[in-house]
Amino acid sequence: MIIIPVNTDAPIYYWPWMTLLLVAVNCVTFYVTGFGENPEGWLLRFGHGLNPVEWVAFNFLHAGWLHLIGNMIFVWGFGIIVEGKLGWWRFWLVYLSIGVLGGLLIQTVMLRHDPSLNSGLQGASLIVYGLLAICVVWAPRNEMDVLVFVCYFVGYRVLSVEVTILVFGFWYVALQVLSAWWNHFSMGSAMGHLIGAFWGFGIGIALLKRHWVDCENWDLFAIWNGTYRKPTDLNGWKDNIVVTHSRDLSGEETPVAEKAKKKKATFRPSIYLSNRPKRRQPKAREDASTPATDAEQPVASATTRPMSESPQPSATLTVLDRMRELLRCGLAAPSSCRRIRPRLWAAVCSW
Repeated sequence: MIIIPVNTDAPIYYWPWMTLLLVAVNCVTFYVTGFGENPEGWLLRFGHGLNPVEWVAFNFLHAGWLHLIGNMIFVWGFGIIVEGKLGWWRFWLVYLSIGVLGGLLIQTVMLRHDPSLNSGLQGASLIVYGLLAICVVWAPRNEMDVLVFVCYFVGYRVLSVEVTILVFGFWYVALQVLSAWWNHFSMGSAMGHLIGAFWGFGIGIALLKRHWVDCENWDLFAIWNGTYRKPTDLNGWKDNIVVTHSRDLSGEETPVAEKAKKKKATFRPSIYLSNRPKRRQPKAREDASTPATDAEQPVASATTRPMSESPQPSATLTVLDRMRELLRCGLAAPSSCRRIRPRLWAAVCSW
């Protein structure tokens, strides 16, 4: 049975372009190293002392096509969550930190290893398990869409299943613990995966406690403390909700609307403009003393018309303003709406 992550409902705030860039770098490195046939200088070697260059390089070396494709699928599956919450440069530091700390720990433990055996580690799977551990800390109750390949004696079957990140992470870490125990906890791929999960778990907790990431009270500690799903405002998202087309819940004009009314000319997006067609301004008359006729008077466009003269907002805009005001005031959602996924709430807040 093979399980592959495809998508997640965890809310993300940044486009994961660094994740795509790292996938591309891994593919280029695979080509440069002769499709994994020339690992000289890239392999994390045992018993050859401490080599800081290898702590970074071995994370981009892969032994074959299946090794590369499998790791890149999981880098994407977990990278979109971590980068989506951190942003590209913090994600880049976290990605490299997991690999460097893992390489340092492994080479330190294996200093007395016989160097004549020419053994070592390669692949991005150590970082993958670090990212998996971070996702478990930050979004344990969020779900992942996974493809499950079940092989039979006469064929196979592909299933699409939704599973929580906590269950998904527990399943894969438990398999690695079982594999490491079966091999008497000798240094190998299973131990490398567990070391990556160890560093990822520590980094995820540190970033969460330093408030470098907002998990909307869906994190592991919120579940432990019983504050799961209670709204937070770490990033000040309530302050970004603006009501400009209708009065607030108290019946008074919002400060933004009052400020906009005082302006002579206010820019409005095209969806709020009047349906009246615009006309070109007439050319200057040669005789300035002669007043222009009514037909030649310029028509005030919607962009220069004061708000007091603008048409009344539609019912749709009024309803959206009510939704924004309710969210900004922190009112609880009705019981029938509490199962809405956080991505939908993020979309509503940014509408």
